[in-house]
Amino acid sequence: MLAATQSGALSQAQPLAQTKGNLEKAYVGETTACSKYQAYAQKARAEGKKGVASLFEAASQAEAIHASNHASVLATLGEANPKSGAFSGKVGSTQANLKDAWRGETEEKDQMYPAMLTVATSEKQVGAQRTFRFALAAERQHAALYSAAMTNLNSGKKDIGLKSFSVCQTCGATQQGNAPKACVTCKGTKFDKIK
Repeated sequence: MLAATQSGALSQAQPLAQTKGNLEKAYVGETTACSKYQAYAQKARAEGKKGVASLFEAASQAEAIHASNHASVLATLGEANPKSGAFSGKVGSTQANLKDAWRGETEEKDQMYPAMLTVATSEKQVGAQRTFRFALAAERQHAALYSAAMTNLNSGKKDIGLKSFSVCQTCGATQQGNAPKACVTCKGTKFDKIK
């Protein structure tokens, strides 16, 4: 790897530092979301909203998979023990928690992961591209699931209709109901069913 020259020209180390920094930021975000969604699931269950609780649990598991994928790539870049995040915020009502989760997923799918993927692609960081693509696809799914759940509850229903979700154990893709034969995102065949 090249170091910065005396004239201040950019080196190869700078792009790697940017990709590595993006992976570290994403890892903190995913580990924080994992613990946040567990807290939100407990609240939904306490409010008698088992379907919403299952949705939060499925999303939490998906975020843990994203964090693990990010950590694996970080390890190849020399960062064996990335700093993790933990939720320390306030747990609100299930309605408020759904709105908060939807906002977070929307920011990740619309801004954070597309920007990180662009950098990783320009720097030819294949492992980072893969983990960012996987997370981006799942965050799109999560935002749609949260939006549908909010619509359901806003229409006066006490819970969402479906109470089970399938989570791909390779990429974190999350869908309602039973697992497909192969994941639409990564073609993986191992799923966890959350009920």
